[in-house]
Amino acid sequence: MSATNSIYQITEAGIRSYNYQNGFPLREYNQGGYMIDNEGNISFSGVGGVFRFNPDSVQTMPELPKLAITRQGVLCLKNNVLNIPYDQGFLNLNLELLQLSDNNLFQVFTVIDGDTTFMSELGNQQFEIDYGMSELQFIVANTENNETSILTIQVDRAYPFWMNWWFLVFMGVVVISLLLGMYSAIKFFQTRRLLQMQKAENKVNQERLRISKELHDNIGARLTHIISSLDMEMYRAKSNSKPIETINAFARETMSQLRETIWAVGDKTIFFSEFVLRVEQYVEQSNELTRVNLSTQIQVDIDFELNPIQTINYFRIVQEAINNALKYAHAKSIQVFIKHNNGSVLIQIIDDGDGFDQQSTRMGTGVKGMQVRATEAQAVFRFESEQGKGTIIHLSIPLK
Repeated sequence: MSATNSIYQITEAGIRSYNYQNGFPLREYNQGGYMIDNEGNISFSGVGGVFRFNPDSVQTMPELPKLAITRQGVLCLKNNVLNIPYDQGFLNLNLELLQLSDNNLFQVFTVIDGDTTFMSELGNQQFEIDYGMSELQFIVANTENNETSILTIQVDRAYPFWMNWWFLVFMGVVVISLLLGMYSAIKFFQTRRLLQMQKAENKVNQERLRISKELHDNIGARLTHIISSLDMEMYRAKSNSKPIETINAFARETMSQLRETIWAVGDKTIFFSEFVLRVEQYVEQSNELTRVNLSTQIQVDIDFELNPIQTINYFRIVQEAINNALKYAHAKSIQVFIKHNNGSVLIQIIDDGDGFDQQSTRMGTGVKGMQVRATEAQAVFRFESEQGKGTIIHLSIPLK
């Protein structure tokens, strides 16, 4: 079987072609006639005369065709590096097989960074390219004998300026500078605020010292003189003058409260352990002056600072609770508990006095005063009372 530029041999294995690309001596020949002799030689007439060749000398398979890759009309050679800008995410190439004798014998594959794709069609193709250096491999494969040829092209897509090392270094320097600036500014304002607070605290301490000194030197001295004078008058009278005795007792109580106030507003730091000691001393002194059984139970093993407002208000609440139980509730027993309680310190004053009905009895001035003092000192105040069953005062001091 013959054609203008090929002779085809039909066998059981299939159709075999003989043409110029795989050993046929002419590109064109005259189809007018050909002859096969006993040795298998084929004689035929061509443009230049009669030619003869042996099919066994012809290659059984055609050579792999060349793959021509062009970009914008320029041929891309092996190991070429193609540069594309950062804002161009695709590479356009034209693919063409040269010296192809049978399209069915060959397949073309592309490999981009390890991903293989079969090219069902050639011609103009578009490839997606990542930033940086990428490797494109074009593989031409013979489907019958698996022979392959590979053409490798390097593609370098530029990084955008915000991904370049110099920009990252620059931004790193900027960020570090901003952080250092913010840190310096915060430290500056914190230091200035601390200095202002220290300055204000120094003024307060100086004023507290001045007030406590004034109370001690002036009012304290006057009260001491009054008490001494009353003692002398009572001694001279040699009788129990009730008005003078009352005034004397009031003056002594005032002097005691004055000392407590001077202690609270002094310039030194007061710790909770000192406060507890004062409460114990007060309970002992009150126990000596009355027939009521007063006692304390301390179950606190931590210590923390108290400011003057907290110190004097907590102490006055304890005093007020004990005085109310003594004067108005007719209590026979008063117990003061100081203990831990869920992240706070709880002070309880429990008496077995008359108590009162919380629903029907108006809250007295003393209870209201204790509530106001607790709020000022950032504590929680509440009480429980029942007619004939006594009263329980709760003062919860939060731990910072």
